[in-house]
Amino acid sequence: AFNMFRLLSVIALLVGGVFFSGWSFFSPEVLPPFLGIATTYSLLALLFAFGISRRKPGFDTQLVWQVATDVAFIVSLIYLLGGMKSGLGLLLLTYLAAAGLIAHGRMTLFHASLATLALLTEETWRTWGGRGTEADYTTLALLCIACFAVAWVSHRLAGYAQESQKLAERRRIDLAKLDQLNQRILEDVSDGVLVVDSEGRIRQYNPQAERLIGRLLAAGGRLDLLLPALAQALADWRDDPQSKPGLVQ
Repeated sequence: AFNMFRLLSVIALLVGGVFFSGWSFFSPEVLPPFLGIATTYSLLALLFAFGISRRKPGFDTQLVWQVATDVAFIVSLIYLLGGMKSGLGLLLLTYLAAAGLIAHGRMTLFHASLATLALLTEETWRTWGGRGTEADYTTLALLCIACFAVAWVSHRLAGYAQESQKLAERRRIDLAKLDQLNQRILEDVSDGVLVVDSEGRIRQYNPQAERLIGRLLAAGGRLDLLLPALAQALADWRDDPQSKPGLVQ
């Protein structure tokens, strides 16, 4: 999913670069290198898809290389399109958030550190190279702080989601065991027992119920089709729990 997002985002940028080339954002001298960077990034994303499908190299190794490529791509666009004022730095937060959701351990902080170093290098190089009037380290510092915050929060949220998933799995197992226990109890009861839900569908039954009814039962069957009189007696009792149901032949 992360790699699919990567491909879709670069396609959106490529489409914007082609169809909106008249904008000052994509000036004629900027458009060719922009298309070159975006095309290279797309090819790398396709290469990443091949590695993901083969599960080689390892998960952490793939993620580090992919995030490093994402950072290099975004920072290159920031440098190409005028620095921090381009607003593309915010796009970097999206990639860090996505990486934080699937990263293990302290790798989220490493990704944020990598992005911070790249942003500092870009701002310094652009200023010394004469591509900007003066360095905007205040905005840069805020963006770097946001990188660490987004990466850490997304990682914590992913941890909570994994814990919730494990808890749900344990509860599913407990419910399955409880269902088996209920079924064993029903099998040992001498009376015929049918367990139906609020919609009148049979959920559980015991062999004695099949013997008394004289036919095989199946979970999910409707009581009103199997035993209409019993279903009506049950409906009457649900309407007035204080009443005593009559005998059903």
